[in-house]
Amino acid sequence: MIQLNTKEIDFILAKLELDTETQNLVKSGSLSDEIADDIRDLCTEKLDVSGYDEDYNLTEEGEMLNDLIDKLYIG
Repeated sequence: MIQLNTKEIDFILAKLELDTETQNLVKSGSLSDEIADDIRDLCTEKLDVSGYDEDYNLTEEGEMLNDLIDKLYIG
């Protein structure tokens, strides 16, 4: 299980398009490996689309997405 803090929960709910069931799991702050992997994939897609500025530097949103990708990695 992966534990999320309040900042991470708020960010995921605000920035990622999730179904209602997944939203409720995120709100609980505790994610199974399978759900964490699904959210990690969504973070990776979002990072590719909106995580960098015109000079390919990470934006603030990109930094948060990058941190979540690392945290949600199931090795």
